[in-house]
This record gives sequence, structure tokens and C-alpha cells, in this order.
Amino acid sequence: MPLKRLTPLWLLWLFFLASGTPGAQTAAPDHQPIVVARVTGVCTITLPGKTLPEPLADGTLVPAGATVQTLAQSSLVLVSADAVMAHLGANTGIVVDTLGSGHDRTQ
Repeated sequence: MPLKRLTPLWLLWLFFLASGTPGAQTAAPDHQPIVVARVTGVCTITLPGKTLPEPLADGTLVPAGATVQTLAQSSLVLVSADAVMAHLGANTGIVVDTLGSGHDRTQ
């Protein structure tokens, strides 16, 4: 991936890290968020307890229990709080089971 394409992802990540306020409570290690860094084409998220998928956009937070899917000719990049990046190609779906450093699992 060229450096020019990584720059917006790192800027998004730095913004995400800087958005916390001093003294504010932080999420428990098992509940660290995953953020959608880049969406290309049509990608959806089905939130826990919901049955209908919603469109995904850059910057969307993905909670534990959510289902993320890419349609034909689509892709997306997910970034976890511990800087792990995942690229999903076309016609792919994952269920985010647990969030947190060392405990991330997808089905």
C-alpha cells in the first residue's frame, strides 16, 4: 500500500487516540472499539439485537456482536484500538465477537 494511502488512515487513528479527555473513564480492555477506517463500495453493519443491516461509513464504531459485510466490488478497512488493521475484500462477512487487546476474535 503506498504511503499516500496510509496517511489518511494514520491521521484517523491519531484523531481517534486524541479524542479521549484527561480524567475521563476509558473502556474496559474487553470493550475497546474498532473503527471503520475506509469503505469502498457498499458495506453494511448489523448491530447486536437488530435484524436489518445499515450502511457503513468511514469513522463508524463497530461494537462487539456486530456483523460487518462487504458486497460485490466492495472492501473496507477496520482498525482496532491496539492498531491492528484488517482488510475485508468483496463478498466477505465477519461477526465481531469480543474486543480488546489479546482477546479479539471473529467468526
